[in-house]
Amino acid sequence: MKPQHTLIRAVIATLAAAVLTTGCEKEEKSQPNSGEKLTFDSWIHVNYPDAPSTTLGSRILDETAGTGSLYDESCSFVLAEYTITDLDGTISAYTNKETAQQLGLYNKSYYYGPKVIVVSEGATYAGLRDAIKGMRIGGTRKVAIPSWLLTYDTYDTAEEYLKHSTSNTSSIYTITLVDQTDDILKYQVRKWLEPYVHEHMHGVDSTYYGGDEEGYKYGFYIDKIVEHADADEIPADSTFYINYTGRLLNGQVFDTTIEDTAKVYNIYSPSKTYAPVSVTKASSYDKTTMGTSSSTVITGFGSALHLMKPYEKAVTAFTSSLGYGYRGSGSAIPGYMPLCFEIELVDKPEE
Repeated sequence: MKPQHTLIRAVIATLAAAVLTTGCEKEEKSQPNSGEKLTFDSWIHVNYPDAPSTTLGSRILDETAGTGSLYDESCSFVLAEYTITDLDGTISAYTNKETAQQLGLYNKSYYYGPKVIVVSEGATYAGLRDAIKGMRIGGTRKVAIPSWLLTYDTYDTAEEYLKHSTSNTSSIYTITLVDQTDDILKYQVRKWLEPYVHEHMHGVDSTYYGGDEEGYKYGFYIDKIVEHADADEIPADSTFYINYTGRLLNGQVFDTTIEDTAKVYNIYSPSKTYAPVSVTKASSYDKTTMGTSSSTVITGFGSALHLMKPYEKAVTAFTSSLGYGYRGSGSAIPGYMPLCFEIELVDKPEE
């Protein structure tokens, strides 16, 4: 048994004895989180007795102040790096490559870096929303969040949270705020897509626009590298073949039909067949299917295919709303991530 655990158990025993003594004259109904609170308070007493409390009762264990703007509670989205552990220090989630390497879990095909967190009621734990209040962009805060605050429910007071149990256990979040926004699509366009398009896609303009007073670009771009303007358009219900490579805007490749590309970017799998894949064009871009499973392609990909003619080659980039949305896709594509594809229409492969 670890010495620290022995000390905590001793503290718990002492506090429990005090509770029993004061409760001799009148038996009181046990609160749902009384045991969890005793454990959490004891852990704090042993390890961080002077740690300040947040509004709802989490404890700030350490902090490096940021130099950017103060977190604005009207912003529903923050971009953040984080590591999550239990009170014993066992890591359960993280965003950075170095942690993955230390754990021996690093995978070259996975995304590592800041992720978008939706900071709103019902979308993020109440304790996490409470933990980032008062932080500045660029700052890092290590905070112990008790189990009863790891809930999506919302109550008016700290005491109300204590009355409702959750299946979670108390956790330590180490959070670095990278940025914040009240409109994640505008953010993707202005912070990520526009600079990327300017540098890598000859500054082509977006073909989708938003409806606000600024007329901001809504985030679909296509740059034809090889163009055949005089060729006939591909009719609906036609099947043709393509090679493609999908990337994040940081250049990381997450999927490709080209074997050499897969090997160069360390995503090669011997169980996968690398060859041009079939596409069946529908009357609508959002109903276009790909491969033998006839899976419907994501909207941005389908939009690009509908704008291409035989033997053309193009690069397209678009916001997450035209890709995998707030869910992302596996470990390679996080939620709210814009994507880029290089697509080439080719001949049917020989059998």
